Amino acid sequence: MSNFDKDMKKLEKLYKEHKQEEFTAHFTQMKEKYPSEDFGAIMLKFVKGNYQQMKEEVQELAGTIELYKQVEPFKEIVPFKYIAEHYFGKSAAWLTQRIKGTPVRGRIYTLKPAEIDTFNTALHDIGARLGSISIC
Repeated sequence: MSNFDKDMKKLEKLYKEHKQEEFTAHFTQMKEKYPSEDFGAIMLKFVKGNYQQMKEEVQELAGTIELYKQVEPFKEIVPFKYIAEHYFGKSAAWLTQRIKGTPVRGRIYTLKPAEIDTFNTALHDIGARLGSISIC
């Protein structure tokens, strides 16, 4: 395997591991190391090779945006801290990061389908509990 192929493999590995800064630095180094290469064609090959992963990431982000749009109007009354601690055993920051799709260590984390089910269960439980309250 040539040095160029090894560098391409490393570039792909950095991409798949969501190491954006290292990916950018390595790509820049490759452009300097191999000035005669057509990097437009190389990046096209790279994108084609990683298309499925990119497509899945875009779909995941679209789902996160949709989730946030649904929750955002109620953020003042939905007790994220309570839900995070009692239903997930996590912090409010953890839950908020996943609802908003906030990057953490270079990767965007979202709620998985099972976690969305847990979140919905929490909302229904809390709603039922609030609905049963009456003051005499």
